[in-house]
Amino acid sequence: MKKLSAALAAVAIAALFFSGGYFAGRAAGGDVNVTVSSEPPKTQRTEYKVNINLASKDELLSVRGIGETLAGRIIEYREKKGGFFSTEDIKKVQGITDAVYEKIKDHITI
Repeated sequence: MKKLSAALAAVAIAALFFSGGYFAGRAAGGDVNVTVSSEPPKTQRTEYKVNINLASKDELLSVRGIGETLAGRIIEYREKKGGFFSTEDIKKVQGITDAVYEKIKDHITI
């Protein structure tokens, strides 16, 4: 009987602890809405470097300055030529001008 009482007391304390956090959050500013997704939004841009020799089309699209057409051309180029040997090689892809390269160079790697 003592074990059951101890278990019930532990559950009651846990319930108070967690509900206290809930009510404290409500008092501090109202409801808190949380959205959980396994995929990043399509408009999210990268804050890390994308490996242009390995990246999928979606990963290439995460780089600001690379759209659908350029992503497809990058993949096509690396498949035909065996990949890129420097990040500057990406300028050999049709549509990657010096201006585009300047925009994306800090967000790509090999």
